[in-house]
Amino acid sequence: LFQWKYFKNMIVLKLMLPYFVYFIIFCLYATWLIYNKKEETDTSGGFHIATTVVGIAILVFNVFWGYVELTQMIFHKINYIFSFWNMLDLASLILNVTLVIMELAGTDF
Repeated sequence: LFQWKYFKNMIVLKLMLPYFVYFIIFCLYATWLIYNKKEETDTSGGFHIATTVVGIAILVFNVFWGYVELTQMIFHKINYIFSFWNMLDLASLILNVTLVIMELAGTDF
């Protein structure tokens, strides 16, 4: 119980809060912003600019999550790849980066 009191604030501050912010931003990006960007006819309109800015913010968040995964890989070594949850985290990271890069490149999917 002593360890939980010590680590609780750091876990909430450094992992949980950034994840909630990232999750909300990504959900808005992947649903509302991309949809409205495709409906907008002016390529220099507000939704095009907002989609680009939020996409770059998501990529910055993904650098942070990549760092978190890399530290787990270093700590757990080969056992990292045997955990389903680690593979799920890694797949999510790769797919999120792929989506944002494809959207920023202007591919139609």
